Amino acid sequence: MKRNYKWLLKRIIKGNIAVLIGMIFVYFAIGILRSCSVLVVQKIIALVNTPNNTMLILLVAAFVAIEIFKSLESSISEISELYLQKRIFNNFYKDLCEKIHNVSILHFDSAKFLISLERARKAIDFKIIDFIKQFFSLVAVFSTILSLCMVIADIDIKFLMYFIIMSIIQNVILFLNSRDTVELFKNQDKNWHKENYYKDLLQNRVYSKEIRDYNCYQWIADKRINNYNTIMDEHILFSKKWSVINIMAGILLFLLEGGMFVLVFYQLYNDILTADVAVLLIQTQMLFCGTIFSCIEYFTNIKEDISYMDSLLEVMGKSDSCVKRKKSINGDIELNHIYFEYHRDKMILEDINLNIQKGDKLALIGENGSGKSTLAKILIGLIEPSEGEILQANWESAAIFQDFSRFFLKVKEEIWVGNLDEDIKQFRQFYTIDKKFDFIQELPKGEETFLGPEIYEDGVELSGGQWQKLALLRAIISKAELIIFDEPTAALDPIAEKECFQEIEDLLKEKTVIIITHRIGLTKYSNKIVFLQNGRIIEQGTYEQLMSNTNGIFRNYYQEQSKWYK
Repeated sequence: MKRNYKWLLKRIIKGNIAVLIGMIFVYFAIGILRSCSVLVVQKIIALVNTPNNTMLILLVAAFVAIEIFKSLESSISEISELYLQKRIFNNFYKDLCEKIHNVSILHFDSAKFLISLERARKAIDFKIIDFIKQFFSLVAVFSTILSLCMVIADIDIKFLMYFIIMSIIQNVILFLNSRDTVELFKNQDKNWHKENYYKDLLQNRVYSKEIRDYNCYQWIADKRINNYNTIMDEHILFSKKWSVINIMAGILLFLLEGGMFVLVFYQLYNDILTADVAVLLIQTQMLFCGTIFSCIEYFTNIKEDISYMDSLLEVMGKSDSCVKRKKSINGDIELNHIYFEYHRDKMILEDINLNIQKGDKLALIGENGSGKSTLAKILIGLIEPSEGEILQANWESAAIFQDFSRFFLKVKEEIWVGNLDEDIKQFRQFYTIDKKFDFIQELPKGEETFLGPEIYEDGVELSGGQWQKLALLRAIISKAELIIFDEPTAALDPIAEKECFQEIEDLLKEKTVIIITHRIGLTKYSNKIVFLQNGRIIEQGTYEQLMSNTNGIFRNYYQEQSKWYK
């Protein structure tokens, strides 16, 4: 996949040019001042035994000023980085949220995509700003190295070559170590993804009831321990390998550094070098090698940061090949020869032809795996078919899925979240009058009650049926013209389910409704029934038409299910 680094750079620069230029100037100045500090110390030592007190005082004052500016650099950088982080987060996060909102939900079934998404979020949270920080640090490093090379070459070119050789040996080792470290962390992303999942299983109260009931806590804990031990074992092997290499490299560098000291003291003893120049060489050697070391470290960090930014670009570059939806001329929804293939290896829907008119009450019936929910997701645009033609009416849609979302917010916000453009006061009266929503007023603070005891100290937990009623309410009071109920009353008993649909039937009179259900009795509320089997429409028609077909699959399905209630 081609990486759109140009887009990334534009988003980083957007609105931040002045701050970025200022940071370049500060970091470049810091790099030069590091070398100047060493030179000033050398000049001070040279003038200690001379009567030129004025120059000595000026040099000391200059040294103090340099050190003060260097100490202020961290504060200046921190403020600039925090400002940039805020702007970068705002620039990128909205783009990422929009992409997540529009990308096919099938991607969320892919562990690879979820790992990339997690890395993309980390890129926005702190890796992009870290990249900028490392880049500017390199600016400071290059200015330090350049100025140090000029200082050392002015003393003796042989010392410069000696320092370069030491730095090369030191940093080749560091480069190889850093390369392997980045690769190790990247390879361990999958295991860390599992680690986070196991940790959530063991700590999330949603799973705690079944884990206790089945007494499988220790079994899951063992899985987490085994996964964690795998991660740690890889780290230990990595550390053992590089500990040996670093010890050998350390001995070699110690001998080289010792040789440099011997050479400096030899020249000092024979009056080839003065004391101030000898001190200058020792200081420059330490600063030069340390700076080169930092340079490789910054390059390594930049490489790691770029790998996270690549994940961001990968997510942002996701495009789904899909059937383009055309606008319906007559205002209906028409599906013509629709096919849907899951990951190109399993056909879920085959040759679906369906017409839905405004105001229709359509029931999708079929066994598990027949493709009902997939068809519903295609209808509201959550996924796109592999083949076929869709003539789409310009309708707003709302859906209540079997695994509907539970938003841990205030009760009124739980309802309002589906109607953000509306004033909640306009529909408050609706759910205060309707008896089946009486439980809202019975809560400690009514509609102001917080939901979710694991989030709020005074948060309240609702029953499954109450959560489902809030989800129903969210869809019913919306402006959506098409509402899809995917097993919407699974948490309700059959009697409560019947009462619920009888009560909301009038409210849905003007809307187009699609009901996905296993309970055949709900089909009586529909004017059209579609029976799916193995991804194909086997029968469709009204309740009376399908029941009159003595050999029909729907009739047989109805009779088999009705036996449970005899």
